[in-house]
Amino acid sequence: MIVFKKRVLRLLLAGSLLVLLVGLPGCDDDDSSNNSNNTNNTNNGNYCDNTCADVVAAACTNGPPDVANCEQGCTASQIGCPVEFAALVQCAGDNPSYTCNADDLPETVGCETEHQDLYDCLFGVPDTCVETCPDVVAAGCANGPSTVEECEEGCSEALMDCPIEFGTLMTCGGTNPTYSCDADDTVIMDGCEDTHYELFACMSGVPSSCVQTCSDVVAAQCDFSPADLDDCYVGCSDSATSCPVEYEALMTCGGADPSFSCGPGGMVYLEGCESSHDELYACLWDTPVECVTACPLVMEANCDNGPPSLEECFSGCASSAATCATEFDALMQCADTDPSYSCDVNGMVYADGCETEHEALYTCMSMN
Repeated sequence: MIVFKKRVLRLLLAGSLLVLLVGLPGCDDDDSSNNSNNTNNTNNGNYCDNTCADVVAAACTNGPPDVANCEQGCTASQIGCPVEFAALVQCAGDNPSYTCNADDLPETVGCETEHQDLYDCLFGVPDTCVETCPDVVAAGCANGPSTVEECEEGCSEALMDCPIEFGTLMTCGGTNPTYSCDADDTVIMDGCEDTHYELFACMSGVPSSCVQTCSDVVAAQCDFSPADLDDCYVGCSDSATSCPVEYEALMTCGGADPSFSCGPGGMVYLEGCESSHDELYACLWDTPVECVTACPLVMEANCDNGPPSLEECFSGCASSAATCATEFDALMQCADTDPSYSCDVNGMVYADGCETEHEALYTCMSMN
């Protein structure tokens, strides 16, 4: 069974659901642990692979548009209603044929009753969800489903939206899965935490590492923390997409149990991985890593003629590095790894102990 965060999930309209289901019978029947009536069709190998092309070829108006869509529906059907699915596969045999029924949906010739039983199961609550939701609710997690009905609704949606991840989680849990609350008080399948986060990631459309870390990032409550989970998911996904090398380096550094706190300027940092986080920030802001280190401290100086925002500091610093590279490098070398900044009588920002180098940079910039 699965675990659900309390968020609005995409509801499948009836027509869309039918499109997912009409690729039956199908799916890899090699795994028949829950299907005592399954004939396995060993002569045909993967039954889904062998039949979905014919289902699509039936060209029913409300049928699946392509083989991939057919296979997704068949996977969800096998997991959600294993008894009904196995009965349909057994009826269909090794060489099923398909026609369009009165609703212009593909139907297995000679197995109309079995096909309707499967539809009835899938349009209701899948057997898998009925069997496991009481245990999920009993875990009593604040961010889990509060009722069996709520759990069954979320479970059905997860099965339809993410059948591969759902099936992998079910396989991990075995015949007697148990559930507990994770650090975010969300229900999680014991011993299958990573697999469960993969399902959450599929349902939310973000990388699983974002699902695992965003609650802690928001909870750090830094000045530049994301406002909420959705905000964090968006930013985290953008980081993974825009700067994949730096993002993966940071996630690798954080390990299995990352923690976050506030760094200079109110920026969020993964503890013990500050250098890697600076590299990611530098990539995201398209600015040298030295600017990532310096700008939060520059902002803390709060000089009258200093940059008005952290974003403008990053931009201005990057421009300085590109336009006056020699002077910029000299200033960074002088400031070293632990710079501090103060305001002069004109409200300009200066690196303490590096006034000469800073003045040279200002002069260069004014001439370009």
